[in-house]
This record gives sequence, C-alpha cells and structure tokens, in this order.
Amino acid sequence: MTEQHNNAVLLTVTSRFARLAKRDGGKSAAEALQAAEAFIETQQEKYFGWVGADLDRLNKLLALLDADPTNDKLNEAAYHKAVHIRDLGGSFGHAIITEAADSLCELLYRFRMARIYNPEAVSAHSAALRLVCAISFGAMPEAAGPTLLDGLRKVVAKYPKVEG
Repeated sequence: MTEQHNNAVLLTVTSRFARLAKRDGGKSAAEALQAAEAFIETQQEKYFGWVGADLDRLNKLLALLDADPTNDKLNEAAYHKAVHIRDLGGSFGHAIITEAADSLCELLYRFRMARIYNPEAVSAHSAALRLVCAISFGAMPEAAGPTLLDGLRKVVAKYPKVEG
C-alpha cells in the first residue's frame, strides 16, 4: 500500500517477523513476557556464577588489550563482552552492574574511535565491575553505588566524546 502526503511517499512494509507474529497459535505477548520473567526468576541464583565467568573472560581480553592497545579486534571483543555483562545485568535486575558495564563500553568505544588508550582508566572500570558483580555488594552502604558510578562517569568524561 502506498500513500502520498506532501511529496512524501509512505510505504507499508510487512516483514517476515510481522507476518509470523500475526499468525494464529503460540503465546500472546503477555504470556511470553510472563514466561520470560518466570525463567529469569528461576535462573536468578545462577546469575552471579555466569557474570563471574563473563568477568574472567573480560579481564583476559582487557589484559590482552593492555599489551596491544591499538588492536581494534581486541577492543571490540572486550567491548562486546562488556555489552553482554551490561545486558545480562539489566535482564536480571542489577542496574548497578548495567551502568558500570555501560560505562566501560563507552570508554572502550571512545578509545577505539580516538585511537587512544589508558590502562589505568580501563583498570578502574574493571575493578568497579568486579566490585558491583560480587554478591556482597548488596551489603555496601546505599551511597556506594551512586558514588562509584559518578567516579566512572568522570573517568570517561576525560576522553573525547565521539560525535555522530
């Protein structure tokens, strides 16, 4: 279907996913969301084991990047591992982990785009992630999280923001 509006042409495009979503059968969106939430709840106790393994892999990638800071492939691999940690934190309701990992993502992205690197800035983020991913972090004073995140934001702000 095509409509004409003030010299603009609006096209209606139906994707394969849209056609699949409209088929009869299967779960409704509400049922699928409820099933996902139930799954996350049953897997909650495994989360810190998973994130610990992800942090170990991230730290290995960061060590390799420290040794070869201009290696874009290593930077991207570390970036993607940090993205995974960020997204998993969000899925399991750990906003502090999501925000700390996102800060590392931003830092690595800025370094790659500006062709610069600072191992101390990366190390600070790595240590912060290790701290917030510890089960015991929940016992820290309430102000610890915002203070830590503010410090990470200040570290990232020292490096050129990528425009565009």
